[in-house]
Amino acid sequence: MRRRLFVFTVCALAAIVLAAGCASIDPVSAPPVNTGSADFTRLAVVGNTIAAGLQNGGLSETHQVRSFAALLAKQVGKQVISTERPPHRPASL
Repeated sequence: MRRRLFVFTVCALAAIVLAAGCASIDPVSAPPVNTGSADFTRLAVVGNTIAAGLQNGGLSETHQVRSFAALLAKQVGKQVISTERPPHRPASL
């Protein structure tokens, strides 16, 4: 008898918790953005090797365009400018 009462009590509490969790939630809206007189026409990222797109111990244009800085620039509509120089080739003998 006590076991049935315990099971019934646990089930009733679980039903109450589930019913309370199904209440409607008002959507949260972001506050309006006021940029004032700030000029966001250029984006510069300063960071470490991860910001530069260093992968597998090498820095190449392929990795740079996949860095988080380049992805962020693309998301805000900026052009990604690569600063990679051609590889150094020793002079022929």
